[in-house]
Formats: sequence, C-alpha cells, structure tokens
Amino acid sequence: MRAFLMILAVLAGLFLIWLAWPATVDPAYWHEPEPPELTGVLEPRGRLAEAELISHPLLHSSEDVAIGSDGAIYSGQHDGSIVRLTRDGESWAGETVAQVTSGPAVLGLQWDAQGRLIAAAIDGIYAVDVTSGEVTLLSTGATEHPLAFADDLDIGPDGTIYFSEASYRWGAGDGTPQYAYDMAENRPYGLLYALDPATGEMEVLADGLYFANGVAMSADNRAVFVLETYRYRLSRYWLEGPRAGEFEIVAENLPGIPDGLLGDGQGRLYIAMDTQRVPIMRFLHRNPFWTRMITKLPEWVWLRPGETKAFVLVMDEEGNYLDSFHDPDSRFGMLANVVPDEEGNLWLGSLTQPVIGRYALPDSLSCAASEFDRKGNTEVGLGRSEVRCQSEDQQNLNPQRLLVLAMMHIEQSRVDLYLNGQETWSGELAGYEGSTGISHTFILDVPNETTLRIDIDGQSFEAMIESQETELVGYFSTIENPAITIEPGTFLLAD
Repeated sequence: MRAFLMILAVLAGLFLIWLAWPATVDPAYWHEPEPPELTGVLEPRGRLAEAELISHPLLHSSEDVAIGSDGAIYSGQHDGSIVRLTRDGESWAGETVAQVTSGPAVLGLQWDAQGRLIAAAIDGIYAVDVTSGEVTLLSTGATEHPLAFADDLDIGPDGTIYFSEASYRWGAGDGTPQYAYDMAENRPYGLLYALDPATGEMEVLADGLYFANGVAMSADNRAVFVLETYRYRLSRYWLEGPRAGEFEIVAENLPGIPDGLLGDGQGRLYIAMDTQRVPIMRFLHRNPFWTRMITKLPEWVWLRPGETKAFVLVMDEEGNYLDSFHDPDSRFGMLANVVPDEEGNLWLGSLTQPVIGRYALPDSLSCAASEFDRKGNTEVGLGRSEVRCQSEDQQNLNPQRLLVLAMMHIEQSRVDLYLNGQETWSGELAGYEGSTGISHTFILDVPNETTLRIDIDGQSFEAMIESQETELVGYFSTIENPAITIEPGTFLLAD
C-alpha cells in the first residue's frame, strides 16, 4: 500500500508540474460540428489510384504546381527554390530554375500576364523569370506588419495579386510546424490581401480568418474565394457589382481539411483536402483545457497526423458539391493543391510527399453531364457551360446551342420539360435517403427562338430563348409544394 501511495504522490506531483508549466498556446473553445457523411458524390471511390505519379530527386514536396505553356511542370520547394520538370520519353528531367528565398518555403505559384511566375513564399511575394532565373521581390508586407506566412495566391485580369496570409501569429519558422499551433490555439489570425505588383501597395480585404489558405478568382473575375483550413469553410470577397466589398461564407463544415484551391474558369472550384476530418482536431477544438495541456508536451508526442486520406473536392461557386476524387493508398500524403488544365487533367501537389500527380478527369465531369449531391435549397437554373468533350450520347449536339438545365429538389417531384410546346422529357425525380438534395442535369440542343417551359408538380415556368445572349430571370414565387423549395435565380443560355 505504501508503495502505491508513493507512486500516486509522484504522479500527482508530475501532474502539478505539468499543470503549472507555461502554456504554449491560449486555445479558444469551438464546438466543431461532426463532419458530413461521405456518401453520394463524396463517397471514397479511390479514383486517384489511376493518377500518374511523377517523381524526381529535386522534388522534396510539391506544395503548389504551375503548368507552363510548353507543358513543363513547375513546383515550389521548402528550401525556397522552384523546380521545373519536363517530360523526357518515359521519365521526367528536372532542374532548379530559381532560388526564390534562402530558406523560407515557396507555397503558392501562379502565372501573370507577362509570363512571370508569381510566387508566394512564406516571407513575401516574388516575381520569377523562369527563363533567366531572375527573382524580383514585390512585397514583404507592411513595415509594421511584415508577412509571416504568405500562403496561396491567384491573379486578377488587371494584374492584382490576391493572396492569403495563413497566420500572422504563428508564422512558419525554421523547421517548426507553426501551423499545428495555429490549429490548436483556434483563433483568427489569417488575412486576405490584394497587392498591386506595380506599386507594391497592399490592401487587407478580409481579416479574422482561421488559417487563411487557398485562394482563387471566380469565373467572371468579380469575386475572389478563400479557404479557412481550421474552420473547414469556403468564403467569397466581392470585388465588383452591387455587393462589392462584402465578405460572405459560401460553404461551411466541409468534409475534409481544405488546403489549396483553384477554379477552372467555368464555374467549378477544385479544393485539395489534406485529409478527411480527424477526431483529434475535433477533440482539441472542443476541449481548450486539454489542448493547453497537450501542447505543453514535446511535439513528437502529440503532433502525430496518422494515416492520411486525401481527396479533391469539386464544388460550384455557390457551394454545391459536384464530385470528389480520393487517394485510396496515401500515395500523395497530405494533398496540398490541385490545378485543372485545359486538357481535362488535374495536377496534384503534395505537402508531405516528393511527388506530383496527374489525373485525367472523367468525361462525366468535364462534359457537365452528371448527377450530384447539393448542400442548400432546391432550385432550378440554367448555367453557362463549355463543352470540353462529348460522351457517346452527346456526339450530335451543337455546342453553340447547348443549354444546360440543372434541377434541384429534396423530395419526389413530377417534372415535364417542353421546347416549343413539344414534350422533351417527362418523369419523376427524387433524392435518396440521407441526401440533402440531388441535381439532375439535362443537356439540350436548343435553337434560337425557342420557348422553354418547365412544369414541376403542375406549376410552370416559361420563357423565350431569343438568342445565345438571352438572359432569363425566373421567380418561382407561386410554387408552394412543401416537397420542393425554389429560390429566385438567374438563368443563362450556355455559350
């Protein structure tokens, strides 16, 4: 008994020392929600197993990837360099084209209109001539607030560089995983900036972000999107139009830990998920006392990410899930970025593995003929779409007259489509158990001077399509069927 009491006393003393030891972080409480179930289009089907895996001794990671006009692949490295890979028969040749910094990692890459590669390194924004290797510093931030963790970027049509600073409090240090402490502290230290590369002037567009990360322009360049990694959400800052200057949340409680972001110019956003949501982060966010205690321990004790389950999430610009592509065997480790190209490929960058991936998108996505889950209300709308390929049943369609009709609903509804009074399609559309709604997409070959009528459970919307530029605005205010909710929307004839 005496021995037991002595052991108990020693343990109590160690706990008191642990309790009194200065805390590394000051964590805030957040009741992190349970993640959405990975069903429907979120279901892990392991399709990234088909991706080509590219490696080279110069690749230590591939935080971001940029594709040159000549087909070469460029990737920023954690030692501050930029590496170029070119295909050499069945293998890849590599070279270092520029040393951007003396050590701070290069995390974001994007081409500007002058053909320079704009790089977001941890300590600043740089312009790189990949032919000569010349590096020009554009900004290290304001004098009173130098950049501590510049992360991702995109570039507007006027040359403005929009970039994120993940955390001014937990700026990335030499070999120190500061991002983990930012996650543990759970406070909004991130910012979204606009930088004029000609003058070096910077403007804060949004602050109070939880680890600001991926950045992407909207398809019409009227807004810029930004991801918040440790809030699992996508937000939008309006640059033009009646809402200019507004910042809004587009999608919350994303199914993974979001990192990089890029759009394809057609209204689709590609989000690189480091991994699926993990219970330890939920525990830390919900239990600030234990977070404070755990982060006093050596990093090798508590900073153990475990097996990664990375994936790419495809969304539209209103936060609707379109598709997902999962890495079934952790070949990419933590997936850091995804870059769609004009040939229908996704280029994949890794935070933790010395590889780059190339995945050919399936026709069903690049042709926009799909059914997908949606988060949000039911709606009916026509959207702009570019035909990038033709599946077997679409070979006779005229791309110049293509009409894409996406119909959302939550419960079963009767739908009839009419073109010039002739019934084109008729049937019952329904979601399935556990879904938040399903979209049925119809691709119709529609000539000019066409009357379009949509009947939903006997209630109609009708409009005349006079030309390729016809803009149709429909307000479904008379639909009162409780099985379906229709929001006002803008309907555009496809290009």
